[in-house]
Amino acid sequence: MIAVNWTDVGCPAEACEREVAGILVLIESEHIIRWKEDPDGVWEVEKIDSSPSSATRRYTLDQWHPSKEEH
Repeated sequence: MIAVNWTDVGCPAEACEREVAGILVLIESEHIIRWKEDPDGVWEVEKIDSSPSSATRRYTLDQWHPSKEEH
């Protein structure tokens, strides 16, 4: 599992793509909203570009894992 936190992606204010650990991650508004509610939570990544000819591996944030301190 690759887990991505808000600091890993530079705390973006709007949807974007960011490189994290050698992969390109698509960050959508819903991901940012969750992070603003729980900045220590993490998203698990899921591959979205399965084309073997693609030079860049692209991923999206798929499964949310809240921080242990969230109430």
